[in-house]
Amino acid sequence: MALTKVQDAMLVTGRPPKYLAVYNGGDVVSGGNNGEIGVAIGRDPRFLGRRGITTPTSEQTTTWGNESGKRNPTVIKDEHTIKLYYEGYDGTRWQVFFEEYDLNMRLRYAHNGPIIKYSDIAGATSVERPSVLYDPDDATWPYKMAYCIATSGINGTSLRLARSADGVNWSHLGEAWGLGTGWESTYLTTTGRILKKDGVYYLFYSGNNGAPVGGWRSGVATNSDWSISGWTKNPNNPLIEPRGQGKQQLAATIFAGDKTITVASTANYDVGAPIVVWYEVTNAYEFNVIDAKLNGTTLRVRYPFQGQYTWNDGTSGPCYCCQIHSGNVDISEVWFEDGKWKCLFSVFGFVPDFGLESTGYAETDNLDDGFTIDPTIWPLPMSNKREVFDRTSAENLHFVRIE
Repeated sequence: MALTKVQDAMLVTGRPPKYLAVYNGGDVVSGGNNGEIGVAIGRDPRFLGRRGITTPTSEQTTTWGNESGKRNPTVIKDEHTIKLYYEGYDGTRWQVFFEEYDLNMRLRYAHNGPIIKYSDIAGATSVERPSVLYDPDDATWPYKMAYCIATSGINGTSLRLARSADGVNWSHLGEAWGLGTGWESTYLTTTGRILKKDGVYYLFYSGNNGAPVGGWRSGVATNSDWSISGWTKNPNNPLIEPRGQGKQQLAATIFAGDKTITVASTANYDVGAPIVVWYEVTNAYEFNVIDAKLNGTTLRVRYPFQGQYTWNDGTSGPCYCCQIHSGNVDISEVWFEDGKWKCLFSVFGFVPDFGLESTGYAETDNLDDGFTIDPTIWPLPMSNKREVFDRTSAENLHFVRIE
């Protein structure tokens, strides 16, 4: 008999996991919007271990309309089940899908087709980023959803709300707000998480000002009820900012087996932070971790490099190094624990024009002060030797507590 993912975790750790998480996986080699949903588990949501992908549904793709990609999952736990919501791609547009699992992540039910279609909303060309809250205090509408729609192409520009009695059939309430200014001026999406704390709803969301690198930020808005009016944005939005050094050309060649990197300046790098070194022309790359700053131009890394990376050989072009928290930052999961607000966030765009994506951690005592990134915590470490489906992307991480 095959072991469940939870039983497998007990064999590895000796203890049952507290947390079950889902995330985006992707392989840039596949191109386009291909992707799958990964499963991870652990005793701490900051340190998780991969445990495969969700049950395939490809045998029903002719009716499901998600045969070309799955991404941006969110997960909740109610009295007896784990409910998974995600975007499915039909090759042209995104729509919201639903699957239900038991606590061992064995599939119980998969809805035949999307539960929210772009055709459900006038003017929508895609429906994306479902963010769901289980709210048992509301006996009539215990399930709340925020999502975004695109009105041109597949990039969200409007946040909308819905509610449900069963988590499957949704009543649409309308638009909560649309595009704003600054970092909210070009795209607008939910982040995948809604919280309810002390009777107040916290809806975390993200925006972009049109810049491919460094343009994404995240903030929060609050409301005392689940309605489309009355939302107050935190005046200190955005709540999280990139950290560390972005693209910087190597000042000396890295040879296979080396554990040092020479750059123009080490000032903006963080000890303990993950970095990536890559050829811009061929996109050959390696991840590593900074162990020390030896001086103003030299970093020592934790693992010997497997390949050679020239500073500029005149043929392949120069190589570069950057800290992975230095590009776009996009909150995906938020929780309140031990008197602190804690969040997981996606990092992407740290290698310009190349689709590497990962996950980071930040926390704060007060949302008004914003989140501070801890560059040493890397919840889903990336490697170019992972499974194919998440070789270059492990982001948009959400979890539920199962113990």
